[in-house]
Amino acid sequence: MKSLPNIITYLRIFCSPALALALVLGAFNNKEFAAFPMYAFWLFVIAASTDWLDGFLARALDAKSEEGARLDLLADKLLVGLTIPAIILAEIVRNPSNFVIYIIAGLFLTYATSGRDLLVTKWREKAKAIGFEMPATFIAKTKTAVILVGISIFLAAKPFNIVPSYYIGAIITFIGAFMSIYTGYQYYKAFSEKSKSSGI
Repeated sequence: MKSLPNIITYLRIFCSPALALALVLGAFNNKEFAAFPMYAFWLFVIAASTDWLDGFLARALDAKSEEGARLDLLADKLLVGLTIPAIILAEIVRNPSNFVIYIIAGLFLTYATSGRDLLVTKWREKAKAIGFEMPATFIAKTKTAVILVGISIFLAAKPFNIVPSYYIGAIITFIGAFMSIYTGYQYYKAFSEKSKSSGI
């Protein structure tokens, strides 16, 4: 039972490339891929749900470990890091005339989420090396939930034919991205202050 949280995390890791592929293929006007947007939606919802579930089970089963924590971080980064570029590519396939807008939006979202996560991980490792921890803040945890909810609502637009969902989901996702940048700045500020006080 104690291996269950890690098994769920691995499932999330395997879901990420599958849903990214489903998103891109579903953008093509092909009958064979007509159901793929629906598959992508449910894969994302299931994967996003396990982000909470594996952590809950790890605490409930007293199965927390460094390996599990690393896997969880990897799964989170893959889920968002593969889904956002796949969404942008799918939108370009559907509306190539808006190519520039989608590229700009994609670069911003990728930097604000995956880029920010890589920087924070680097700062945390350096902080740990000099003897202090930088635990996740409440707003940092909240921004992840906001981004996951936003993407879920966005992905529901096409398979369920809910046009407002497209715009609402995009707005929520961008709000989460701005939250991500803000929390990244908070981590940077904390790391800089601790580094200076440590004489590094």
